[in-house]
Amino acid sequence: MKPVVGAYGRIYSSLRWGANKSEAAERAREGIVAAFDKLEAELAKGEGEFLVGDSLSIADIGAASLFYPVVVPPGGPLSPELPRPPAFERFRESLSDRYGYRWVEEMFRRHRRR
Repeated sequence: MKPVVGAYGRIYSSLRWGANKSEAAERAREGIVAAFDKLEAELAKGEGEFLVGDSLSIADIGAASLFYPVVVPPGGPLSPELPRPPAFERFRESLSDRYGYRWVEEMFRRHRRR
């Protein structure tokens, strides 16, 4: 059944957001990079571990959840081993050295209950 779910997701994202169009895909990538910039700027205002205060909050959970589809950290609902389009994997790889990307991985590693 997983291939059907993946096919549905590709069809939906293609129709809803024009993900199969290069201009729309480029705008989406730019938006994601800008979102990582904002996340990292907010983290830098504190000590870099949490968005608000000195412990896990709904802000951290919300941000990590929103970035989940890009980062796909272990421990999330999707298997990191699922095949993904090569262009998506290249984009993910281009972000993997960013602090915000590693922060999302760490939030899932430390705080997500299985």
